[in-house]
Amino acid sequence: MTDSSANETSHSGQRKPCIACREPIRPKARICPHCGSPQSGSRWKFLGTALKWIGAVTALISLVAGSFQLNGLLQSSRERSESVQKLVKAADMQIEYGDLDSALQLAEQALELQPGSREAGERQVTVAMMMLRRGFDYTREGYNKKIDSLLTVLYRGAVDSDPVRAADALAHIGLANKIRQFNQNKHFPVKEYFQRAVALDRDNVYAHVFWADSCLANGYRLDCGDNLQAAVKHYTMAMQDGRQQDYVRRQRFDQLRGSSVEGADILLIGDMITSWHKKIPLDEKQLAMIFREIPDFYDPDERSTKKLQELVHRFQPAEVLGMLEWAVKGQKDEQTENGPLLALLAYLTELTGNRPLAIARYRVARLPLRQIEFEGNLHYTPIRERVDWALAGLLEIRPAWLGVSYQEIDEELATSLGIPKAQGLFISDVTPGSPAATGGLSPGDVILEIKGSEAVNQQTLQQQMNSSVAGDVLALTILRKGKQKQLQLTLGEAKAPADPVSFGSMRGNTQLALLMDQLLYHPVEVAVGEHTLRLVALTDELRTGFKLERDATGVLVFAAQPGKYDSELRRGDLILAVNNHPVNSAAEVPTLTRQVRESSEPLLHVSRLRDGKRQTVAIKIN
Repeated sequence: MTDSSANETSHSGQRKPCIACREPIRPKARICPHCGSPQSGSRWKFLGTALKWIGAVTALISLVAGSFQLNGLLQSSRERSESVQKLVKAADMQIEYGDLDSALQLAEQALELQPGSREAGERQVTVAMMMLRRGFDYTREGYNKKIDSLLTVLYRGAVDSDPVRAADALAHIGLANKIRQFNQNKHFPVKEYFQRAVALDRDNVYAHVFWADSCLANGYRLDCGDNLQAAVKHYTMAMQDGRQQDYVRRQRFDQLRGSSVEGADILLIGDMITSWHKKIPLDEKQLAMIFREIPDFYDPDERSTKKLQELVHRFQPAEVLGMLEWAVKGQKDEQTENGPLLALLAYLTELTGNRPLAIARYRVARLPLRQIEFEGNLHYTPIRERVDWALAGLLEIRPAWLGVSYQEIDEELATSLGIPKAQGLFISDVTPGSPAATGGLSPGDVILEIKGSEAVNQQTLQQQMNSSVAGDVLALTILRKGKQKQLQLTLGEAKAPADPVSFGSMRGNTQLALLMDQLLYHPVEVAVGEHTLRLVALTDELRTGFKLERDATGVLVFAAQPGKYDSELRRGDLILAVNNHPVNSAAEVPTLTRQVRESSEPLLHVSRLRDGKRQTVAIKIN
């Protein structure tokens, strides 16, 4: 070891630690070469150094505390975001269940927690729009308040950065104003908001649907020029949007169905024809229209006749017929009972040129219409008359016409006329140019005999006319100025009314109906005391019309004149046997009835089938 090395070693062993950094320094060093700290014992310098270290420690502690506080704030923000997400999901669930009020409340709670939440704001606007489209039930005052609260939400949605959502909100503001206009009887801007919505989103579904609805509305209808064509244009534009197409179809159907705009119902039938071509199933509302409203087109009043003419002018009869047949397929119960609809089907079939099928369908349609008449309801009598005239034309049947007005002769009239007994018919009027006038009948004549029978009254003349057709000869014995005279009248042809409105005036005239009964079903009249029955043999058509089994046998009570035996026998009953004699022909019943009447105990035992139950009833006859 050298002397210099020894000196350094000895000096290092004599070093002292720095008062600040504790590194070894020379004993007499005033400043630490390591940290620069003065090594003097000055109190102020010591205090300054201490304060530096205290500040550093305090800063470090503050930094740690701030870190914990920031962490807490971040944790609270995350919890609020999670709560908002849960509220939005809960709102979506309520929307799915259809509880829009609860959904709106949940969206509002989410916005209270996080006012800047875009998702919660969008959900609130969505629910507000859904509530307006669906409608709600409030008192008038509550209704207005609800609309106002929804408008506040929609105005926020109208400034959305997304042009489609903004257009949706603007369209719904127009709808809200339309509702306010109707509810408060004040003017609010409606069309202007639809226009602003379309300016943002050209094919906006809601703007076009609400615009179309407003063109068809019955109350506060917008002036759209040709309202029907304008509505069609807007519905077409709405379908191009691609959203809510089922909603557009439903709105179009509901508005066209309820609108008083001329041609709306015809256009609706065109929509259903389109559905038929595309094989799109009809919903319950469309089927309800087919069974309840479209059949009224066949009603022979002026308005219905005009609509029917427009229908067959705009569409091919085969198209309308195809759609209706497709709609009623599988609806057999309603089809067999809906006389007006069956009559319309028969009419359209006739227009297609299928004469045999048209005849068959008119016959089927006639049954339920005739049944309603027998029950005393004359509401559908004009339709039944129209069916009878159509059948008469297709079958080339010419109903008979005489052209007289008459009254039965009672004791008082017989005395005034100088007739020995009250018998016959007094002719009060003769239609000029009628068969009666041509054949020689004059007002004041008295009909004493019809075809050699002295049993002359209103019923016998009516029965004679019911069983006659144009061209038949009616032999009469009349009394004129105290002298009897023989007349041979050639019956003329009754004409169908040229003006459909006049069908209603024919309700009291049953001649054509009874003639068609006679020709179609060949009824046999049977008198049972005060009760008169019209019995017919069963056919497949009658089995279907009266809902009988296909293999049912017996004789059908086609008509029953009201009397004291209503509880025993009525229209629709199937007579199976009379006094234990099975019957399969209507002609057998009068013979059996006559045998009972001539017996010592005139009691008729009738085995009948009613509502699927077989019963035997006893009827005492004169």
